[in-house]
Amino acid sequence: MQNGTTHRMPTTVRTYSPLLVLSLLSVLFIIGGLTITIIGDADPTKIFTDLAHNLGLMIFKIGVVVGSICGLIYLYRWAKGKEPKQYEVLKRKNLYPWLYGNDLFVQSDKDTEHIVYPDVIYHENCFMIAILPGLYTKLDQASREVESYLNSLGFNKMVISHHVKNNWMIFDIIDDFQQNQLNGLRLIHTHEPLVRLAKKLNWDYIKHPNALLTGPRNSGKSWLIFSIIMQMASAGTQLFIVDPKESDAYRLRHIPEMRSRVVGNDKQDVFAFLERFVDLLRQRIHWVEKHRSFAITAQDLGMPAYVLIFEEYAAFTAQLNTAEKKKLDALLTQINLLGRQYSFMAIYVMQQARASTGSQFSTAMREQMGLVVAMGQEPEQSLKATFGYEYDIPQVKLSQGEGLLWMEGNSNGNVIQPFTSPDLSDLNFEKIFKDVLKSQSDDKLLECSKVPASQYPD
Repeated sequence: MQNGTTHRMPTTVRTYSPLLVLSLLSVLFIIGGLTITIIGDADPTKIFTDLAHNLGLMIFKIGVVVGSICGLIYLYRWAKGKEPKQYEVLKRKNLYPWLYGNDLFVQSDKDTEHIVYPDVIYHENCFMIAILPGLYTKLDQASREVESYLNSLGFNKMVISHHVKNNWMIFDIIDDFQQNQLNGLRLIHTHEPLVRLAKKLNWDYIKHPNALLTGPRNSGKSWLIFSIIMQMASAGTQLFIVDPKESDAYRLRHIPEMRSRVVGNDKQDVFAFLERFVDLLRQRIHWVEKHRSFAITAQDLGMPAYVLIFEEYAAFTAQLNTAEKKKLDALLTQINLLGRQYSFMAIYVMQQARASTGSQFSTAMREQMGLVVAMGQEPEQSLKATFGYEYDIPQVKLSQGEGLLWMEGNSNGNVIQPFTSPDLSDLNFEKIFKDVLKSQSDDKLLECSKVPASQYPD
């Protein structure tokens, strides 16, 4: 059989590590050699004394050499630390009993006394088990067993997803997500089009535009939005905010540079605001297309990104009639589809991606999202509506400020993973936003930072 190792059926007889056995033997040799030497020295017969002394010395030396070698091996293992490398995770005394205890083996073709264990590899946050004939169903249901096994070895790991590739069942693993939380002070003045969500999670919103953020009240959703706004503004991104409930984000209207960039609960004002945003998009498209030989995309020119933040999207759509919904869909579709090449995008914020009122976030819109986040603890059915039914939902208990995240282009793979949003508790919001939002200007639309103004085409 391929990708497997044949062994005899386990018995109740306890086995020990060869290294441990050698270590014990070396101790016995040292004690035995010394004992024989002492006994020989006490005997008055010179011939017996010399023989015992030489034999005891030889046994003692063998014990010292073997013990030294074992000691060096133990020291080497200790120096390499606990992080599971391929040759460390696959220790026979831990791996094979675990595979056997979880029925993750198959009967050998040779005889009834032998079984075949699948090959197992740990590499770059992936725990891979070979799919031997008859093992697929068991491995498909083994996420919790894999997680328990890794944690039993002393590794604080979490299985967040699994998939099949080249006849291997691959379990995607992350470290303790709570330890990767960022301090809010590290988010200010980033000066690059990246949103830092955690220590090892950066959202490149130019390459992977559009986002969906969900979460019930008191889930930490508002703080996450503020951390995103703060970082985008620091990078020179131009922000437009729709807040129909006139809640947290609406307060940014009091900053002079944002007075024309924030709109409240009047439907007609919202539609006029969206039409203005789409008109800016079309102006940029016209300019770039007119000078196609000058550059390929707005990012190549160094044009600032334009981001529409739509707070309480579901609550707003629930109050629209059929004609108004069609009009809204037409405007947002232009932003989602046409905006990618021209650094125009939208962030949709709501409590649930699906509601009984009919304000469902459509599958077509979800497919255009480069980032999807669900904050707080939500039922699995709601999470499936948010992320899509094709993904595994990590079974993890979340507190305020914690959530689940899917991100296009994520280095951890095409999976949903838990994270803890940045800690903003020590920040003076009013002062910071007054500072970072000074970059907001209606004259930025055709500005090209990567091309000198003297080289602009007419």
